[in-house]
Amino acid sequence: MTSAASPIPDSTAPGLAATTLWQLVQRRADTTPDAPLLLDDLGRTLTAAGMRDAAAATAAGLLDLGVGNDSVVSWQLPTSLEAVVLAVACARLGVSQNPIVPTLREREVSYIVEQVGTTLLAVPPTWRGFDHQAMATAIGAAQSARIVAVDHRAAAAAGGLGLPTGVGPLPPLPLPRGSRPLWGSRSAGSTTRPGPRQRRRACCTPTPR
Repeated sequence: MTSAASPIPDSTAPGLAATTLWQLVQRRADTTPDAPLLLDDLGRTLTAAGMRDAAAATAAGLLDLGVGNDSVVSWQLPTSLEAVVLAVACARLGVSQNPIVPTLREREVSYIVEQVGTTLLAVPPTWRGFDHQAMATAIGAAQSARIVAVDHRAAAAAGGLGLPTGVGPLPPLPLPRGSRPLWGSRSAGSTTRPGPRQRRRACCTPTPR
């Protein structure tokens, strides 16, 4: 399923509109930089400006890992600051991203990674007793996908984020990508293969309240 991007006006900036997650974060950081935007159960907080800066640093880190215009970044992460920051970083670069439900295992994840043409797969080392990194390493070796381990608990203990970072300059904001989806997700199917695929060109689609 593909849906067209629809601009969402920002209530703090009448007349302006955002169509990407990055634009929404940047708008909020410009308006209320010190306002808390995210917090987690590990005691970490990100302000609006902190979110923008963390996403920009992660975007630079992704570039250092070879992520480019035609890349597909798949990530299978638990709910965490890292998951949100990575999503915003991918939006900043304009690359396709593909969140994967953390409870899926090798058969399903391998199928999804192959289907979407994943070039980089981010997973936790372990989560709820399952070795995601070992699973991802096997998948990456079979499908030539680069694996990035994102240890949010170790990062929290060290007072940071468990994402790749860089300091290099970022490219200009990406132009609209036409019909190519920027977001892809799969529902959990009842068979060994995931359920229907959903594809979107933007994450900012207005919904009725």
